[in-house]
Amino acid sequence: MKLRALLAVSLSVVVSACASDKANPTSPDRYDSSPLNGPVTLRGVVRATNGGQPLGGVFLDVNGRVLATDTAGAFLLETPAANPLRVSITGSNIISRTVNLAADRSQTVSIEAIAANGFDLAHYQQMVRNSTEVSPPLPLQRWMKAPVVYLKVNDEAGTPIDAQTLDVTEAAIRETMPIFTGGRFQANVERVTTRGPQSGFTVRWQLAQPADRCAQADIARDGGVIDFFYTKAGCGCSGVSAMRASTVRHELGHAMGFYHTTDTSDVMYPRAKTACDALPTARERLEAAIAYSRPIGNMDPDVDPPSAMNPVIATRVLP
Repeated sequence: MKLRALLAVSLSVVVSACASDKANPTSPDRYDSSPLNGPVTLRGVVRATNGGQPLGGVFLDVNGRVLATDTAGAFLLETPAANPLRVSITGSNIISRTVNLAADRSQTVSIEAIAANGFDLAHYQQMVRNSTEVSPPLPLQRWMKAPVVYLKVNDEAGTPIDAQTLDVTEAAIRETMPIFTGGRFQANVERVTTRGPQSGFTVRWQLAQPADRCAQADIARDGGVIDFFYTKAGCGCSGVSAMRASTVRHELGHAMGFYHTTDTSDVMYPRAKTACDALPTARERLEAAIAYSRPIGNMDPDVDPPSAMNPVIATRVLP
């Protein structure tokens, strides 16, 4: 059964067959620091988000002053005080990165960039930025705290959902949320009879039988929904559940901020799996973990918005 995405992009809303209405769930990470006078000493290490290894031989441009990391990924620079410091990181072995560093009295800086070796940027852009359906790629969208998932126990007509389907659905949500957040969030699932409040999102069971999908979901929208068209033939797993666990995982991926990919082995591939279940691939897990280490609004290829601060920077230099 096909799940086809149809995205309409406006100034504030993204709508798709599997993913409608895109909106920020919370504000970006912020870090406040007191103003500094005189220069600061910038020291620290650049490490790979995908692996944690130090990245030697990359270049940091700090307010127009350029320095390179050594073989251990370390750097040291005295620079005029600025709050924030806008740092651009480039190199043949990384995906270009731009971050904001808030000047503070911390001793060291740890900056992350994506190591380019073996990393599929085009696939990352599909999953995280919806590059298969919109241009230019979208800013990153994700949750800043674990959303509560309100799992309805009856359909929209008030008919109870069988216990086995509810159990399969809840288990898939609980298992998949940590996978799609790089272990950052665990799922808090509450079974309810009515739609949940605006904080979190609600899983609903619809009687409609659209021709092109088994389910649909809002993209990382606080107060949003996942709708399962559970009476439609071919959407369930015979004798197990009225909705495939693989479909539950797919829609949860949308709810956590991700889009369709073109790899048929992916959970985020926009067609239902013939098997009852399938877990996110290693590549999907890696890309989700990277996305959940970046602030909301991170732009292609890896540029943080001015409002997002890295909460560590170097020491104040005394006069």
